[in-house]
Amino acid sequence: MHLNSNPQTPIYQDGDSCSDAQTSTTDNSHSSTVSSDQDVTQGQQNGMLLYTITNGAIDDSNLGSPIWSNAEDDLAVKLPNGTSSKDVAFPSPPSSEYELEPEMTVPDTLIAADTTKSNGETDLVKRLNLNADWMGTSQVYMAQTAFTQTSGNLEPLKDWRKSLLNDLTTSPYDPSIWVDLSGIDCKLGYTDVCVANAYRALLLTQAGLNTAEITSLPNLTNDVREAIHLRLRTRSSIIVAEELNRKKLEASQLLLDGLKGCSAYWDGLQEAKKALTEFPDDPELLELKKELLDEFKTAHQELVAAGYKPKSIREMTRSGKIYQKKYPWVEESLYWRTPALVRDVNKEFGQNAEVRSVVWGTPEEIAAARKRVKKEGEDVGPLGIFATRDIKENEIILVDRTLLGISDARPNQLDWCDGCNASLRTPYLNPKEVRRPDCCKAVAYCSQECYDTAINGYHSSLCGKDFDWVYTTSLIGAPGDGECGSRWRPIMFARLMAIVLSDMKSSSSITHPLQHPLVARMAANYPRPNTLTPETAHHWQFFENVVAPTQILLQLGVDIFSSPIFTQEAIQTIYWRIENNANMASTELTYSTPTGPVKGEKVNQVNVNSNYLFFNHSCMPNVTWHGGAVPDSHGTEISWLRTSEGEVEKPGSSSVICVADRDIEKGEELKISYVGDPLGL
Repeated sequence: MHLNSNPQTPIYQDGDSCSDAQTSTTDNSHSSTVSSDQDVTQGQQNGMLLYTITNGAIDDSNLGSPIWSNAEDDLAVKLPNGTSSKDVAFPSPPSSEYELEPEMTVPDTLIAADTTKSNGETDLVKRLNLNADWMGTSQVYMAQTAFTQTSGNLEPLKDWRKSLLNDLTTSPYDPSIWVDLSGIDCKLGYTDVCVANAYRALLLTQAGLNTAEITSLPNLTNDVREAIHLRLRTRSSIIVAEELNRKKLEASQLLLDGLKGCSAYWDGLQEAKKALTEFPDDPELLELKKELLDEFKTAHQELVAAGYKPKSIREMTRSGKIYQKKYPWVEESLYWRTPALVRDVNKEFGQNAEVRSVVWGTPEEIAAARKRVKKEGEDVGPLGIFATRDIKENEIILVDRTLLGISDARPNQLDWCDGCNASLRTPYLNPKEVRRPDCCKAVAYCSQECYDTAINGYHSSLCGKDFDWVYTTSLIGAPGDGECGSRWRPIMFARLMAIVLSDMKSSSSITHPLQHPLVARMAANYPRPNTLTPETAHHWQFFENVVAPTQILLQLGVDIFSSPIFTQEAIQTIYWRIENNANMASTELTYSTPTGPVKGEKVNQVNVNSNYLFFNHSCMPNVTWHGGAVPDSHGTEISWLRTSEGEVEKPGSSSVICVADRDIEKGEELKISYVGDPLGL
C-alpha cells in the first residue's frame, strides 16, 4: 500500500450493531493510512480500505466500574480520603510496563473551587517534590508520571531523551531510535507524543520491510536498511528483516500503550486489531487490547446510563482526551510573543487601535508589572487591543481579512474562493471576475487580489497535490450541523503549513514553524504554573492529531524523520494555538439558476483572523463583531457586509468586521464577547 497524494484510510465496520448504542452497524474511524498488505483483507469500497470487526461488539453485560460519570470527574484533583491533603499516597511502581492505571484514592469531597484546587496542588507539588512542568499530557498515566519523579527517574529520562534527539541528527531513519523515544515519552506521561513517535517508527519499519511506500521519500527503504546495517554492523538481509519486525512489534505495543494513555480507546482497538493480525500471539498486545476494550465498554455504559443520545455516545466514545500543556523540552522562546512581534502586528492596525500588553492581578501586581519594561526578545505576556483615539458608537473599528479561512467545501468544487472563501456563484459574483490559475484547475479565486496573493505565496506549495482526502475522510467527533467537526483542524493545518513552507522557500531561510508570524502571534490556553491537573481536557484523535498532519507534511515535501523542527510537539502546539484562536460560522446562500433561485447547501467555516484574535473577552463588551459569512441570505441586509470605506465584503468571505457598540474613549481596551451569537449579545 502507498502513502501518496490520495491516501487510503481504513473504514472499520462493526460486525455487531449493538456496539454503538444500537444505532448503526457501520462506523467510520481512522487509523494509520500505511499498513501492511495483510490489512487489506476485505477489498475496497469507494476507494477506501474496508475492515470488519467481529469481536469488538459492545453488550450490556459485565461492563465493570465506570471510569467517569461526567467530564469533571476526570479533571478533579484526586486526594485521599480524609480532611487533610497531606496524606497523598501515589501508587507503588507498576508491576509491568502496561499496568499503568492511576490509583490515587478518591476523596470524600472533590476540590471544586479554583483557589482551593490551586493551593492543594501547589502543596502536593512541594511535598512530593514534583516538577509540575513535567507531569505529562495524559489523564490516565498521572500516577505513573508522579512515580517516575518520586523515584528519581525524571532527570535520567530527560538526559536519555536529549541523547536520543542527538542520535536522530545522525541516524533519522533508524526505527529503533524512534521506538526508544516513544517509550521515554510514555514514561514521562506525554502519551500523545509517544503515539506519534511510535507511528513514525511504524512508518520506517514498513518502509524497511518494503510493505509500504512513502512516495515523497523514494529512497526511504534503502535509508532504513542502511541505518540498521550500520547499527548492527551486518549486511545480512535476514538479520535486518528480523530486526525490523522486532521494532515493528515494539512500536505497535507503544502505540497501543500511548493511545490508552490518551483515553483513545476506540482508536486503540482499531490499531490492536491490525497489530494482532501480524503478531497474533503476543501477550502484551493481547493484554493491551483487553484493557482498551474494557475501558471502551465502561465508557460506553456510563454514557448510556447518563442518558446521552446515541449520536453523542458515538462521538464521545470515539475520541480521546489529553491535557493542553507546554512540552518542557521545547525551547521556551518558541512560546514567546516579543516586542518586535507586537510592533509588526501594530503596523497592520491602522489609526483606530493598537495591540499592547495587559496585566491581571491585584492593583499592586498590576502596578509593578507596568513599571517593568520588556526587553527585546522577551515574552511580553498577555496582549489586548486598545483604542488609539476616541471612537463613536457604530463606527467600524477593524476589518480583518485572512488567508487562514477554511470550510468543509472542497476547493476543487470551484464554488468558493480558495483565498478568502467568498462565494463564486451568481448573483454574488459576476462570472467574469472569477480568476483561475493556468497551473492547475483545482482552485478558483474571487478577485485579482486573492489570485495574486495565492499564486505568489501558498499555492505553490499546494499546486498539483491532492488533499481531497482531508475533506472526504469521514471523521469521528463531528458535533453535528452548524460545525465542521474535528476535520477542520487538519484542513486548517494544511493551509497554514502551505503558507509557512512557501514563506521559507521565498526567504531562503529555515524558520521554526512556531516562529512564523502567523503562528507566533497566536497563544494557546495553558494552565497556570504548578498545575498538576488542568481544569479542562481536550479532545484528541489518532487520525486528526497524528496521522493527518503527518501525511500533510509528507505531501508538502517535508522529511518528518530528518527535520528537527516539524516534530509532533510542534504540530500539537500549532493545533493548540489555532484551536484557541479560531472562530466558527456558517454560510447558506440562495443562488440564481435559469429555472429560478435555488437554496444552496450550508457551508461551515472556521477562520483564524490574525488581528481579531487579540481581542479579549468581556461579559459587557464594547465591540460587536460579525464575519463575512452570511447565515441566511434572505434575512441578511447588505449593511452586514459593508466596511468603513463603503466597500462591501463578498458573501461567505473569511473576513471579520468589528464595530463599536458604544462610545469608546482613547486608551480604553476594546473587548468582545466570546459567547453567544456573533454580535456578542
